[in-house]
Amino acid sequence: MSLAQLLLDDEGVIARRQWWLGTALLLAVQLVAGWLARRHLGQSGLDRPAMLFISIGLLIPFHSLNAKRFRAIGQPPRLALVGGGVALASILAGAFLPGAVVNIPLGLALLCVILWFAAALGVYEPPARIDVSARRA
Repeated sequence: MSLAQLLLDDEGVIARRQWWLGTALLLAVQLVAGWLARRHLGQSGLDRPAMLFISIGLLIPFHSLNAKRFRAIGQPPRLALVGGGVALASILAGAFLPGAVVNIPLGLALLCVILWFAAALGVYEPPARIDVSARRA
């Protein structure tokens, strides 16, 4: 599977290792983009809007990875939308709503979703669907 298929196509299934590699790659892209935006756009104040667009743009590859992995473990890929919805709400609230009244609960919800996805998609290995010990005719 090519990198473009892994990150931009939500059809098919992927293994845990591919999910972890894709997630690590996307997190590295997010960190490097944040560092570059802060370094080169921080003086002009454009670093926050740039990171807003980058964060929203990275939701698509994250959704692709999660949908494929949910399908691989036998769950509906629609569950990936839950994580994307919470992440989008958290990103937009952090950008446009000042104060902790909204941001703290959304941040805690996002943390719960991240932990849920890491446990369900990155740790859990479903039982094999094919019995390897069965003899073929």
